[in-house]
Amino acid sequence: MSGDDGKLSVYSQYARAVFSLLLDVPSTFIKGTVDTFRGEKKTVPYYHRRFNRVPTIDECYTDDELCRFEANQQFKRDKQVDSDIVYILRKRYLRCALSDLYNRDTTCKEVKETFHKARDDWMIKYGHLPVYYDVVNAYMKQKHRMVNERRMQEKAANEEGMAESGGEMVEE
Repeated sequence: MSGDDGKLSVYSQYARAVFSLLLDVPSTFIKGTVDTFRGEKKTVPYYHRRFNRVPTIDECYTDDELCRFEANQQFKRDKQVDSDIVYILRKRYLRCALSDLYNRDTTCKEVKETFHKARDDWMIKYGHLPVYYDVVNAYMKQKHRMVNERRMQEKAANEEGMAESGGEMVEE
């Protein structure tokens, strides 16, 4: 740099021009030539890796270790994605709530409902799993939840039937 005016010296400008002629121009020319021979490639609009979906754990045989491993890896990727979604929704809600402290109940209502729904869904699917969990633990948790919901529906139907008939239900 020469002086305080912020311009490059003549030597720096000369070095930049030589560098451009020796390295940048030939590499740009070669890359352009190769790209014309390859043809137009479709650019990918995302920056994360896409994995093909694999069979879930209920579709795997009990002795197929590779299928079980792939299902476990898929489950862990899905959990990470769901966790990131809940985190982003939480940040959106907090940003909205902090931007309008006095009217946050009305202005951020939709964002809050979306966040709470996603959080509850995450908790239903992944909450209360052991520290060293795998897809089998989550599958059993889902199975137990569905059995419990079915029992609760049957119990409610029985109570409704007993109330209509005038009898009282005896707790066992």
